[in-house]
Amino acid sequence: SSLWRQHSSRATAMAQALAELRREAARRYERSKAAVAPACSARPGGNSGGATLQVPAPKEPIAQRGMSPCPGERRVRMAEDPEELMLIESAMASPAVQHAVEVLTDSGSRIRGCMVDPDRPCLQALQNVLTWTLGGYDTRPTQEVENLKYHDRLQVLLRYRQPLPNPGAPPRVAMYDYLCETLFGVPMRPVSDDVQVWPIEDLEGNVVMPCWVEPDWEAFHGSRSVRREVAPVFKPNRYPYQLPVRQLPESCHEFQRQTQHWILWYHHYPDEPLANPSDEVIDCDVRSELIALVTSHGFEVCDYIWYRNPGMSVPDVFHVQVFWIVPVI
Repeated sequence: SSLWRQHSSRATAMAQALAELRREAARRYERSKAAVAPACSARPGGNSGGATLQVPAPKEPIAQRGMSPCPGERRVRMAEDPEELMLIESAMASPAVQHAVEVLTDSGSRIRGCMVDPDRPCLQALQNVLTWTLGGYDTRPTQEVENLKYHDRLQVLLRYRQPLPNPGAPPRVAMYDYLCETLFGVPMRPVSDDVQVWPIEDLEGNVVMPCWVEPDWEAFHGSRSVRREVAPVFKPNRYPYQLPVRQLPESCHEFQRQTQHWILWYHHYPDEPLANPSDEVIDCDVRSELIALVTSHGFEVCDYIWYRNPGMSVPDVFHVQVFWIVPVI
């Protein structure tokens, strides 16, 4: 029948859109591996030759909407830009966005969510329909959060072992050891005597000699004869994007009043490649973590979206961005 053919055609289009999302995710994963490889292969050691490590500067403030950037400001794409409006309209009709809307408006499900396309027009089209998801042009922390990120990275440089400085490359902070300790509970020990410790220069030009530590894998494994299996870790993003807030009474829980920005992290050992779980595994992990979390706060419903970050600022450990909220019934 014609109805069956329409349904079959729509299902085929959605399947093709999801397949393309998976192919693009695989390409982004390969780019992430390429980005982290130089930092992993370099090892401190030898003569520093007077080299110093520098903390990357925080991003410049964004120029006000409709205004030309002043010195020290930067211009970014905005949802109101005419060319972006056309892209958002086109994204609204895409099978990927339609699939996400269908999943997230299913009245028969208590836990609703899926992977989404992280392209800005697609995210904005999704927010235009659902309102609670992040906007495609709000995937940026506030300036205060950017400054916090700069301060934190300076502390990472001062505490955790870093690779050999590369004069031809922009400053980069190796985050692997820091994430092992703060996310996965790996104990640390002072670096061995043969590790060259590099002076650190902050934005004010102050040079400080750090006291580095590195993972103590023997203490982490304990008496085990094999490596520990490390489960994924689901934590709030310390540097959240700008997210929608619902106008609800103060008596409502924060999980209901504002969209939450969390990250699901996947551990790997130093001699292993970055984790590369399938979309199905990631979605199952996200769903399991959210069910446990919202249930512990007395809720039985939750909406979520997740995606593989197209440009990971922390490529040292594989992770996905998760945005979720508890619907008000």
